[in-house]
Amino acid sequence: MTNTARVVPVSGSSPSDLSLESEKRAVHDLTYCDEVRHTVLHSPAPSRLGPKRLLRSQLQRVVELGPDGALAKARSQITANLARRKFRREEGDGFVPESWFARLYAKSDDPWDYTHSAYEYRKYALTAAALPNARYGKAYEPGCSIGKFSVTLAQRVDHLLCADFSPEAVGLARQRLRDHPNAAVERHTLPQDYPDEQFDLVVLGDVCIFLTPARLHELLDRAVGSLPPGGHLVAAHGHRFSPDIFMSGDQVHARIRRHPALRKLGGYRDHAFRLDIWERR
Repeated sequence: MTNTARVVPVSGSSPSDLSLESEKRAVHDLTYCDEVRHTVLHSPAPSRLGPKRLLRSQLQRVVELGPDGALAKARSQITANLARRKFRREEGDGFVPESWFARLYAKSDDPWDYTHSAYEYRKYALTAAALPNARYGKAYEPGCSIGKFSVTLAQRVDHLLCADFSPEAVGLARQRLRDHPNAAVERHTLPQDYPDEQFDLVVLGDVCIFLTPARLHELLDRAVGSLPPGGHLVAAHGHRFSPDIFMSGDQVHARIRRHPALRKLGGYRDHAFRLDIWERR
């Protein structure tokens, strides 16, 4: 390959300056050409790819391989079937009994370590940053627990209604929010106690995993029905398996994603939890 350097004289430059500039441009052009040649010659051809990478490169031409693609949905369903024995059995009520939460709060005022957990801190920070609007008129946060994230949420909305199933959690959340007159905390059993009101924002944080699929569908219908067109539903759940819950966060979000009245705006997933944002159509 022949490499030539083209020098454009600069007004006022001396012959020595032009010679130096010519050398610099020639070196730059030769280096660039060598880099391009190296990239072309050493880039792996499809036939040189490993079997997994080759299969993925071919599949992604016809199948969406992202977190909302067909393969992800199929994998989620297979995982759910295989892990069914690792989850709580349905006992008729459709939600984890109040006595289970009462035992937790009897041992600690912060049973999930909301105050110091790095997992919770990161989840709260990302959830707040992901809210599409800088401010909302009215928001609902069921499953608020002790109100740790509620304090952040209260600074972004004009009127905030928080709720929890546990009377102990409700009392602790009220103490935490006592300096926020725009926030109220009530005891709700979901989905039957879902407020008959309109909200601009609904936040579901690690609450839906404590509901059976049937109860979750009821809650989603109530939540979506409470949003006006353009209203936002934000969900953040861990995707662990546990005998204390009815399903993982991935399964919860897969069910939310299938709701026909919601349009997904974006999301985030890592090894610990997933966060997704939807808008009411």
